[in-house]
Amino acid sequence: MVYVEQRKFDQSTASGNMAKTLAGKYKLDSLLASAYLTMGNQYRLLGQFQPALHEYAIALTYAFRLLDELRIVEGLENSAVVLEHLGRLDEAASCYQLATQRQDSVLKTQEQTSALVNRRFNLLFKQGDLALHTGNLSKAETIFEENLKTLPSGMRELMARNRLALTEVYLRTERLFEAESTLTPALALSASGQYPEIEWQAKFMEGRLLEKCLGT
Repeated sequence: MVYVEQRKFDQSTASGNMAKTLAGKYKLDSLLASAYLTMGNQYRLLGQFQPALHEYAIALTYAFRLLDELRIVEGLENSAVVLEHLGRLDEAASCYQLATQRQDSVLKTQEQTSALVNRRFNLLFKQGDLALHTGNLSKAETIFEENLKTLPSGMRELMARNRLALTEVYLRTERLFEAESTLTPALALSASGQYPEIEWQAKFMEGRLLEKCLGT
């Protein structure tokens, strides 16, 4: 399996490098931005985070030159993911924030498709999740609460993830009533069997809440 994945990566790398060479020869900046983003994604999926960050930085150079907002958002978001893996959390938070700001600009100037709206709420969730894991509970709470107030009703999985994360904030701050009322709808969604990961996380959170309520 490792060999197969490595072979696929080698082939993809060769294709990516060829695309960069051709795009550079003919000064096709749009294709160059895409090629560098693709190469960054390949390195990221293989866990080679420093080379991935390098590719994303070059992709962003072309995207900013072109004022290509969608590629700017993608490059910033993917850079943030890589920076998290590298432990550069302040930089990751800045990239998520910038990506969200640029995504808001996109939504003001383009048709608000479900994909564009989904990306904005996912970016906000990632900001909150990073704040939660770095102990900035007030920031995390604000973001998760904002998401829950404005999320479209159809985004059930992301709504549940925000509820679970906000429940975590309440548990850490010993606000058990708020934790229970926030968790209950996520438990109801998990019972549908559609989201196995949400289900076990919700059950685990329910167990932690019960322990705290019983003082164990």
